[in-house]
Amino acid sequence: MPIEKTMADAILGTFRTMYNDLAAQNLSGEAFDRMKAALDKMEQYAAEMDDMTSFSTRLNTEGLYVGFSTAYGEVLAEEGRKKYSKVTDDSELLEMTIKSYQDSIVSLKDTPAGEKIIPLLQEVIALGRSGISYPVFLRTCEEKGIYRAMDGSALTLDALETEREIGEMFPLPVYLKKANVMIAYYKELAAKSPFGMPDSFLLGLHRILTDWEYAPEDAMRSLKIRLWDKLLELMNDWVDAHCDFAPHDDRWADVRGMEYTMKNIRRTKECNPGFFRYREKILGEYFGMNWDDVFKDALYLEELSYGHMWHSDDSIELMRKAYQYCVPGNAPTSEIIKEAESIHRDKRFKRPHCFQMSDEGKQKFMKVFGKAKYDEMIGQYADKE
Repeated sequence: MPIEKTMADAILGTFRTMYNDLAAQNLSGEAFDRMKAALDKMEQYAAEMDDMTSFSTRLNTEGLYVGFSTAYGEVLAEEGRKKYSKVTDDSELLEMTIKSYQDSIVSLKDTPAGEKIIPLLQEVIALGRSGISYPVFLRTCEEKGIYRAMDGSALTLDALETEREIGEMFPLPVYLKKANVMIAYYKELAAKSPFGMPDSFLLGLHRILTDWEYAPEDAMRSLKIRLWDKLLELMNDWVDAHCDFAPHDDRWADVRGMEYTMKNIRRTKECNPGFFRYREKILGEYFGMNWDDVFKDALYLEELSYGHMWHSDDSIELMRKAYQYCVPGNAPTSEIIKEAESIHRDKRFKRPHCFQMSDEGKQKFMKVFGKAKYDEMIGQYADKE
């Protein structure tokens, strides 16, 4: 399953725009090929990976951010050398340089990178128009660190801030913690740098360190949630398998006919209690918890507050009532079955607004990605419903 398209677009959109801008100019060469290879690798990981944290980490640790930006700069530099090779007058060189930056502003307008890069380009243009000579212009840009600021470091901070926004919007607590750590370290390195830009190598090392530091917490949360999710699934299916709607439910319906559908229902009735008890034992071995402990656990309550729970309160309460009967060879009571049928008939089995962003989250999403992306995402989920 690939990375959510909206998230992948947020990370890769800037790089796609930069690449397409150069491709539209029919540029080529070794640096251009390296730039394309880096972007292709990013696209490949976006299609193959389903975890945003791992995806972002992979791009950073393999140097794809820096590699793309470096190659992009080399392509521009080579193109500049070709244009200026026949020019000998410094004033003409300065004018051509300024024009290239003006053209870049046009291409970056309304792109995610524009907010960060355009002010730097405007600073360069203003410097070039200040009446200084071309050699002084080049030296001043270097001394002020303007070139380094445009080599991808500003985009790295933009990507980190986007990660933080994603962690706040959905919300993803561990992901958010790591984004905050990286932003703080980015600013710490930038403050120590004479150019105000962090060392990309040190930043990459700290990304690896941060991922390792938070890996145990992330793994604990993921495993605990996965274990109790499976318990809820097994219990819910076991109860529903005894209901009158079961033969027409997609969980058991078989294209080969009702005979096979009824076999699937019988399998759930007979096997789920054993599966449930064994998985409850695993939960106890890992976390010292039983079924009742799940609903008092701090992480469960946290996930509930985030809207990360699919089953409604009515469904969960019914599953808790059915727990004592869920043993091999047993069945739910008639009262439990009737209540399950009522919940299904009234469509009370799903928690309202589960896995949906708050109004504040929606505003943040549209601020970062735009309203069009939000409408696109909502449309995708509506199709799945």
